[in-house]
Amino acid sequence: MGCSDSTIAPVEDDNSYSGSSSVQCQQVLTLSEALVLYTADGSLRGINPQKSEIELRTLLDYPIALQYLTNAVRSLSIDKEKFLPCWMDIRLYCTAKREDMKGHMAAMIYHKYASDKNIASVLIWKVVKDCIDSGSFSNDLFANVQDICFKGLHEVFMKFKGTDAFNEMGKALRRRYNRT
Repeated sequence: MGCSDSTIAPVEDDNSYSGSSSVQCQQVLTLSEALVLYTADGSLRGINPQKSEIELRTLLDYPIALQYLTNAVRSLSIDKEKFLPCWMDIRLYCTAKREDMKGHMAAMIYHKYASDKNIASVLIWKVVKDCIDSGSFSNDLFANVQDICFKGLHEVFMKFKGTDAFNEMGKALRRRYNRT
C-alpha cells in the first residue's frame, strides 16, 4: 500500500490517505485541518491567516521543504537568514515538557538571537529576558519573536513561490512522500 497522489501543501478537499506499510506516508492536511491544527498548537496566530500562510506553516513540518526554504531565504533575503532557525528553535521550546529544559532552551534562544536586531526589537527581547530571569517559561514567552520570524519567512515564501526552485521542491516532496 502507498500514499495517494496529492499535493504536499494543504489541499482544498480531503482526498488524502495514510496507509500503514513500509513506504513512508504522511497525512496531507486540508487547509481547514491545517488551520485548526496550527492555531491550536500556537504556531499559526492571527484572526484570518492567508492561504499562503497556512501553506508555509505546513511546509515547515517537512525536512525536504526546510532545505529549499533555507536556500530561498539565503538567496532572496539575506537579512532574514536567522528567521527560520529562530522559528524552529522556538517551536522546539514550545514542545518541551520539563520546566528545566524550557529554561535551558529559553536562555539558548535568547543568547543566540537577541543580538540580531532584524529579528526583534530591544524592547521585545528585554521582556523575554525579564521572564527568563524570573523563571517564567510559558509557551507564549517567544510569541512576538516567533510572529516576527514567521512574517519575515512569509515575505520570502511569497517571492519563492514564483521560482523554479519552488516547483523543484514540490516534485521532491511528492517523490518522497507520495510513492506507491
